[in-house]
Amino acid sequence: MTAQEFQARRVERISDSFASFIGSTSADKLDWTPDLYPESAGRTILSMVDEVIKVNIRIANLLASGQPDTGAPSNGENPVPFESVEAMQQAVVESGKLLASRVRMMTEADLSR
Repeated sequence: MTAQEFQARRVERISDSFASFIGSTSADKLDWTPDLYPESAGRTILSMVDEVIKVNIRIANLLASGQPDTGAPSNGENPVPFESVEAMQQAVVESGKLLASRVRMMTEADLSR
């Protein structure tokens, strides 16, 4: 197994696991912020899902083009709304598959950059 295949499989497994955790979270907690203390910076599941999807796509595009995305990075604020938990899970898995496919296309020379 190549290093690229190993890493691609890890990306897919992590995406699948995250999607599973999303599905096991009760609906009332998806947009809930766990602020235990006034100074804590808790984040909602929705903001984390949004960031994971955007980062997966951003890195996949970087691997495909070799050029960094010059747009503002995702900070998880103002997440894209999802119609359902299933749509959220599917978006996470699909973005993971996209990233994994780009990792699989990397050459040995790409790994040394």
